[in-house]
Amino acid sequence: MSVPRDCNMSLPVESVPHGRAEEHFGWLARFAALDMPASSEATRSTTGWAPREQKLLESLHDAGYFEGWARGLASGSVGLR
Repeated sequence: MSVPRDCNMSLPVESVPHGRAEEHFGWLARFAALDMPASSEATRSTTGWAPREQKLLESLHDAGYFEGWARGLASGSVGLR
């Protein structure tokens, strides 16, 4: 998944080589490494469901989530591993 550049999350990014993924992410590394494409097509065709709201990142951005996160990082009240 890629994060749109206009989300402006202001989060630090660290490249982790594949060989160190389990050391860095722990048990989550095995799940993150799996190729599990997903689609809502089965749900849409079976139930007639269709999304009506904003996409998740748009919703978080509009709610000010990322700005609050950035302020927390700056103040030290939110920490990263």
